[in-house]
Amino acid sequence: VHLNKKGILKMLLGGAAKKSTKKRKCKTHFEGDVELIKVDGKRGIKLPSGEQRYGGTLAWLNNNPGNIKYGKAWKREGAVGRAYCHATWATYEEGYAALKRYITRYGFKTNKTILSFMEEYAPANDNNKPRRYASFITKRLKTKLGDDTITQDTRLSSFINNEAALEVFAQAIKQFEGYRKGTTIPA
Repeated sequence: VHLNKKGILKMLLGGAAKKSTKKRKCKTHFEGDVELIKVDGKRGIKLPSGEQRYGGTLAWLNNNPGNIKYGKAWKREGAVGRAYCHATWATYEEGYAALKRYITRYGFKTNKTILSFMEEYAPANDNNKPRRYASFITKRLKTKLGDDTITQDTRLSSFINNEAALEVFAQAIKQFEGYRKGTTIPA
């Protein structure tokens, strides 16, 4: 029998291995075709187009309204790089489309609930409050879709092929992530 560290831990604990409570850290602050800059003492980035952005939130700086963490999968999905540990897209529209693909692929096409999705999307060990986040999303879905039966335990698969639900979900994530514009210096 071959056991990895998780399997040994599970065996010793007599059950499921405990999830790490360590905060995940990004090894580098930028990667790919983006460049970190400072303008007037504010953090910023230079996009591949030459456009410079500073101030605003990370979601705005990176054209990433969902603050999706950068990974190889997102590079394949069109991210031009990473700045401050988050994927960076060349345009807001590309970043917003990526957020919707993420929600669809890892939420609507699964058997996850709103809460279990948010626990993965915004884990507590990354300094998030997934229950509060799920509550926020649930309230937006109830209000915008006019459906009082939606709870944090609602299966996301019930929203598959529902463009209105996808739009509400994506807008709620953007709002919860605190998307706020800063200053742009054109290329």
